[in-house]
Amino acid sequence: MLKYIIEREIPGAGKLTAEELSAISQGSCGVLNKMGPQIQWVQSYVTPDKLYCIYLAPNKEMILEYTQQGGFPANVISEVATIIDRTTPGQRIFSRIYINQVQEKLLQKIWQQHAKRYSSLAKIWTKHKKIMPNQIPKDLFGNNTLNKKLLKEVY
Repeated sequence: MLKYIIEREIPGAGKLTAEELSAISQGSCGVLNKMGPQIQWVQSYVTPDKLYCIYLAPNKEMILEYTQQGGFPANVISEVATIIDRTTPGQRIFSRIYINQVQEKLLQKIWQQHAKRYSSLAKIWTKHKKIMPNQIPKDLFGNNTLNKKLLKEVY
């Protein structure tokens, strides 16, 4: 799933009481429960006049659907490209672009080796140019984690 930040303009948000924040949370959770596990609320940050809410979802359209169903403001919806923190220096940053490049190389290698077995996966890739983790056969990567041996073969 992809990570999104929703910026919500709510004048006086920083002055909301615990009860008011709880009511907002309950309303959000109610909509999320109706929509199912494909969209998940991670956490929110309350500032004086805005809320910054972190969500996991397969696409931006699902975030928009969630905000419309709940009647919540969503002034800006941004997909998180990369996360950095104090441990980032000296580490390789795995942005979504890099992961997609690795995924493409892996799939090309797989198709060469298992063309018939994974032909439906190849058709999805050819049509949409991306594959969600839940579309990757579990026996291919072992619980959807990248197989180190296959990664070594690609590089």
